[in-house]
Amino acid sequence: GSTLEAGTFDKTPTASVRQQLMEFALSRYPELGMFEVAYHWAGIRPGKADSIPYIGRVPGRERLWMNAGHFRNGVVTSIASAQLLTALMQGETPPVDPAPYAF
Repeated sequence: GSTLEAGTFDKTPTASVRQQLMEFALSRYPELGMFEVAYHWAGIRPGKADSIPYIGRVPGRERLWMNAGHFRNGVVTSIASAQLLTALMQGETPPVDPAPYAF
């Protein structure tokens, strides 16, 4: 499971969040109680205020491309994002208008 805390860059996992996640998991799957948690970590999900990721060439850097800023949707949108980036990098017609994703 996961949680969300906006406006912080602190990647320190907390006991309270761990407890929340455990309670949630055990409420749905009580049999998980017989196992130990192997690892508890925290990370940052980079995103933009408008929720539209950057996909394309970085201005002023001819050989630098970016596909980032998907926030919580990176896994869900990874294939479509990769298809757009690949088309742009290869000079092909992109599957969607790349303008909203440009820098």
